[in-house]
Amino acid sequence: MAKKLDPKMAEKVMLKAGLKPLQPYESTTTKWKCIHKACGQIVYPVYARVRRGQGGCYECGRRQSERSRRTPESKAVAIMLKAGLQPLEPYTNAVSRWRCKCLKCGYIGYPSLNMINYGQGGCKSCGHVKTGLKSRLSKKEALSRLEKHKLQAIGEYQWHDKLEMFKVKCLICRKNSKTNWDTLQRKGRQPGCRSCSRRAASSLQVTAEKHYQLLKVHNLKPIGKYTGNKDLTSVLCLNCNKKRSIKRSFLLQRKNKMQGCMECAGARIANPLKIARVMQKAKLKPLVPYSGGHKQWECECLRCGEIVYPQFNSILRGQGGCIYCAEIGFNYKKPAIVYLINHIEMNSVKIGVTNLDSKPDRLKQFQNYGWDIYKKYEFLRGIDAFKVEQSVLKWLREHRKLPQHLSIEEMPKTGGQSETVDADLITILEITKKIEQVIKGYKK
Repeated sequence: MAKKLDPKMAEKVMLKAGLKPLQPYESTTTKWKCIHKACGQIVYPVYARVRRGQGGCYECGRRQSERSRRTPESKAVAIMLKAGLQPLEPYTNAVSRWRCKCLKCGYIGYPSLNMINYGQGGCKSCGHVKTGLKSRLSKKEALSRLEKHKLQAIGEYQWHDKLEMFKVKCLICRKNSKTNWDTLQRKGRQPGCRSCSRRAASSLQVTAEKHYQLLKVHNLKPIGKYTGNKDLTSVLCLNCNKKRSIKRSFLLQRKNKMQGCMECAGARIANPLKIARVMQKAKLKPLVPYSGGHKQWECECLRCGEIVYPQFNSILRGQGGCIYCAEIGFNYKKPAIVYLINHIEMNSVKIGVTNLDSKPDRLKQFQNYGWDIYKKYEFLRGIDAFKVEQSVLKWLREHRKLPQHLSIEEMPKTGGQSETVDADLITILEITKKIEQVIKGYKK
């Protein structure tokens, strides 16, 4: 049995580390209430960690780490100048907006150092010009499109803004007119000038004969007189003998084998027999009655036996329905971890989940971009880790009212910005305490 440490020796170690104990020594692994002499804060370090050289004050350690990792102002200015931006005010930190002047166009903007480091341009004005130039058609492409529309440019062709009118000659009626690229890019526009295009479009409208033919093909009977080219028309479905309102545009698009009204044709699934067939094909056994295509439906997966809550419309679109049987992304059956990480420069804390054998290594990715791993909690099943993460996120967003801290622009390579919170609004110790509280309800 190891010899118990002399409390006086333990107190000397704490005093040497700048920590004044406020209560008697208990053990090497028990939190010890102390006051940190440097900042005057009450802290609760563990003797064993202090003995190993770790600082006893989290806040001071965080600030010291931030100072050591902070980009020097001279280096930050050099990065901005290399990107063609002249800083107009002192540097603060990598995530704050920094007033700069574009050396190319003179535009005053507010990019952050992180934005430049992640490869963004920094100047909105130059960005708009670059985007515009990228979307501009070459002379060859423009003339090819005009030819496709049966039009010919009058005079020497020059690029025009999409709303700017330019002169063309119609190759159908041989008349001169004006048009613009916005008009020519409209979906369904027919070839020729405005007049020729309209005449061609009107010739494509559904005649009374075509209308009755469409209804006959789809096993529908017209009710009342022909309504011209109004889209909505009243019909009698010869499959179910019910009166329906149906869109003619839908009849033009759907296949001939789809007989009857939308319900009978399967376009609007409402028949219990059809729902049962779809669920049987997806290997899902409903445990509660069907309540709607967009609502979560409690089912048992016939492949793995787990209880899942898919949406019927998602299954219709081809999704599997069972998160446990999915072969891509986070695996809810395999061992996983809930992790808590923090970023000193961005002053942010993030919670997340990942499988233990995930490839690429999710946590390694975060470490490569400046995140520090604070805590990891292992689970035998990914679903338990996922439930813990969701419970803590719900507590952060709904109970503590903490918004998302970082944007996708600040985490373009790693993602996961929706699980971040501002470290100034909540301490990482508070989140750790909540995670451990939630974990008690789940089996590891």
